[in-house]
Amino acid sequence: MISGFVLLVRALLVTLLLLAVAPKLPLGPAGRTRWRAFARSLRTVPGLGTRASAPVALAVTLAEVASCLLLLVAPLPGLALATLLLGTLTAGVLGIVATGSRVTCHCFGAGAEDIGAGTVLRNVLLTVLAGAALVTGPHAAAVAPAPAVLLVATGALAGIAVAFAAELRFLLVAPTV
Repeated sequence: MISGFVLLVRALLVTLLLLAVAPKLPLGPAGRTRWRAFARSLRTVPGLGTRASAPVALAVTLAEVASCLLLLVAPLPGLALATLLLGTLTAGVLGIVATGSRVTCHCFGAGAEDIGAGTVLRNVLLTVLAGAALVTGPHAAAVAPAPAVLLVATGALAGIAVAFAAELRFLLVAPTV
C-alpha cells in the first residue's frame, strides 16, 4: 500500500534527483565538461581538497542514481537512501555555511549559485520530507488510482520548482536597484 503523501514525496524526489543527476552524467563532451565542473566545485569545500573531489563527486552521483532507481522500484529502501543522501548533503552544506566559505553549488547541472541559507533551507526541508515519508510509508492507507495520478504530477512539478527555484525567483521577483 502506498499513501498519497508517500507517492507525492517519491515523485518529487525522483524528479529532483533526475534533474540533479542527468547533467552530471559524463555522457558525451558536454556531459563530461559538466561532471568535471561539478568535481572541481567540490575542491572549494572546506576540508575536502583536490584529491577527494573526484571520488566524492562520483559517490554523490552514484548515490543520486541509486536513490532515484530505488524510489521507483523499492519505495522504502529508496526513501531510506534518499533521506541519508539528503541528510549528508545538508550536513556538508551546513559546514560550508558555518565556515563562511564561498562555494558554488552545481546541484542541478549548468545552473550554479553560491551555497547559502537558501540551500540549507531547501536541503533541510527535503530531508524532513523524505524522512517523514519513510516513517509514515508502512503505516499509511493506500490511495486510489485517479488521485494517485494527480499526486505524481504534483510531486513532479514540485521537484521541477525546487530544482529551478533560482530561475523562478529571477523571473518572479523584481530585481532591486
